[in-house]
Amino acid sequence: MWYLKDPETYGLANVAHSQFFGHEEKDIANKKIYDVLKRGQAIINMNHNSEVFEKNQGTQKEEWIENANGEKRVLLINRIPQLGLDGKVHHVICYGEDITERKKMEKDIKYKAFHDSITKLYNRTFFDEAIERFSKDLSRFLPFSILYMDLDGMKAINDIFGHEAGDQQLIKAAEIISKAFRKTDIVSRIGGDEFCVLLPCVNEKLAVRKRNKIIELIEEYNNQHPQILMNMSIGFATSKVTDVNLYDILNNADAVMYRQKSSKSRSARSSMEDPIALCV
Repeated sequence: MWYLKDPETYGLANVAHSQFFGHEEKDIANKKIYDVLKRGQAIINMNHNSEVFEKNQGTQKEEWIENANGEKRVLLINRIPQLGLDGKVHHVICYGEDITERKKMEKDIKYKAFHDSITKLYNRTFFDEAIERFSKDLSRFLPFSILYMDLDGMKAINDIFGHEAGDQQLIKAAEIISKAFRKTDIVSRIGGDEFCVLLPCVNEKLAVRKRNKIIELIEEYNNQHPQILMNMSIGFATSKVTDVNLYDILNNADAVMYRQKSSKSRSARSSMEDPIALCV
C-alpha cells in the first residue's frame, strides 16, 4: 500500500511496496514517482494517478511494473481518492496486488482451450468460432477459400511404428502446413489426421498456390526424411458470394480432398503398391 500527495509524488509506502522496488520505507517517502519507477512505467503510472486526482473517481488498473530484480510483474492497482475539507482530492490511497501468476494461468487456460495439445495448432473449437465470426460479415472477406488436408496412411504408421511415431507425423505435418501460411492465418487441426485453413480474402488462384506450396514442402521433407514418408491429400474450395454457408465451402473442400484420396487409393491398388510399405 502507498498514498500519493499528487499525481507525481509519494506520501508514504508500506514495507511490501518499498521492498518490491528494493527500497526501505523511508527511501520512498515524499519521492517523485519517476525516481522509483522506470521512465516509461512512471509516465503510465502518473497518467493513471492524474485521472483519479482530476475526476475524483476511484480506478482499478492493471500495470506492468519492473521490480527490484528486473522482473516485469502485473500489478492490479486500486486508487481511492480522499477528499479534503474543500471537497477536492487531498490525497489518493493506493493498494496493489501482484497478479502475474494468475494472468499466466488465465493465459495458459485460454491457450489450451483453443489449441490442439499435440500440434499446437488451433483446435476445432477455435475453428468453429472463427467460422462464426467470419459468417457475421462475410461480404468483407470475399473471396473466401478453405483448404482441407488429410494425412494419408496414418493407420499404417500407428500400426507399424507405434502411436508416438504417429504423433510425430502429425507434428511434422502441422509444421509443414504452417510454413505455407502467415502466422495470422487460421491453421487448425480439426480431427484425428485432418487439418483446415481458413483463408479470407483469398481467391482460387492464390489458394492453388498455397496448395502447391504445401506439396512442395512435403516433397522437401520426404527427401530429407525417407524413413517414414509423408503423404497428404489436399482439397480446397472458394466462394465469391455472400449467400453461402461457410460450412458448405468446408464440405466442398472436404469432397475435393476425399476424391483425391480415393484416386490415390485406386492407383495404389491397381499397381499393388502400398506407399507406407515402400518406406518400411
